[in-house]
Amino acid sequence: MTVKKVNPHLLHPNPEDEFCDPDIGPNDRIIDQYCRQAEECMRMNQDIFPEPVLVSKMKEGGYLLLTGHHRWGAAMELEIPELRISIVNPRNL
Repeated sequence: MTVKKVNPHLLHPNPEDEFCDPDIGPNDRIIDQYCRQAEECMRMNQDIFPEPVLVSKMKEGGYLLLTGHHRWGAAMELEIPELRISIVNPRNL
């Protein structure tokens, strides 16, 4: 797998994930926890979310989120410019 940092706006939520299900949807409590964690990491000059989110390269551009939807939601909410990703199909880059 390839790990790199990208703008969170290049990531797209997986429509099949419960994060996108209107009956379940994102859990605001979890996103808030990740926001607090990210803010603490930024204060301490540490990597935000040490474990990268897992993505797959999309043919039409950007990346499809496989795991880490709530971390992505927190990054979007905090307007974090870069998020660490792990690409599962790097040969297609």
